[in-house]
Amino acid sequence: MFDKLEERKQEREEEREEKEELHDSVLEMFDKLKESHERRIERKTTRKVEQAECAIDVSQATFMLARSAAEIHGITYHCVTDYDVHPCGGSVLGLIASLSLTTMFLSNTVSECPGALDYRAECASGVSQIITGISETAAAIFEMYDACPTPTTVRNEDQPADADAEW
Repeated sequence: MFDKLEERKQEREEEREEKEELHDSVLEMFDKLKESHERRIERKTTRKVEQAECAIDVSQATFMLARSAAEIHGITYHCVTDYDVHPCGGSVLGLIASLSLTTMFLSNTVSECPGALDYRAECASGVSQIITGISETAAAIFEMYDACPTPTTVRNEDQPADADAEW
C-alpha cells in the first residue's frame, strides 16, 4: 500500500513538473513574441526616420536648385549688364556653392534613403561640402571687399610723410 501511495505521489510530482515546464515554455514563447514585436516596431520607427531624412534632402536639393537660378540671375546682372569684378566674382562663387550644395543633398538622398547605403555617395557628399565651404568663403571675401569702405589715411600737411608708419 505504501508503494502505491509512493507511486501516486511520484506521478503527481511528475505531472506538476510537466505543468511547470509547459508553463515556462509558454512564458518563453510569449517573451520571444514580445521581443520580436519590439524589434519590428523599432525597425518601422527607424525606417520612418530614414524616409523623413530622405524627403528633407530631396526638398533641400530642390531649394538649392532654385538658389542656383537666383545666382544665375545675379551673374547676368553683375557680369554681363553692369560688369564689376567683385559682385560678379561673388555671384559666380555663389553659383558654385549652390550647385555643390545641390550635389551634397542629392548624395545624401542616395545614402540616407531606406535600404540604400552607398559609401561613394557619402564621399561625394563630403567633397561637395568642402567645395561649398571654400566657395562660400571666397564669395564672402568678394562681398566684403565690395561692401566695406576702403580705408584712407588723412595726414596733416605739417606732418612728415613717415609719421603714419609709427602707429
